[in-house]
Amino acid sequence: MGGGGAADLGARWGVSLARSRRPSRLARPRRRTLRPPPPPPPRRPARTPPWITRCARARRRRPRPLHSIVELGRKSDNSRRAVAMRD
Repeated sequence: MGGGGAADLGARWGVSLARSRRPSRLARPRRRTLRPPPPPPPRRPARTPPWITRCARARRRRPRPLHSIVELGRKSDNSRRAVAMRD
């Protein structure tokens, strides 16, 4: 049988006898064997709005070439010019 009381605990764990006399988790005899802790629940990624994920996905697929940025700028400039001409 697992013998020893507070004194035995103090000897084994190096706990001061006055402290170990108080009923604590350590002082109580262990009935169950130590089972491995249950696996953590699967982590779900934080919900990001779809427009962010779409941009991120596109960026991951291939780096954006510099010239397309310039063209985008020119395109928006042209459309702005067209609107100005229409008024």
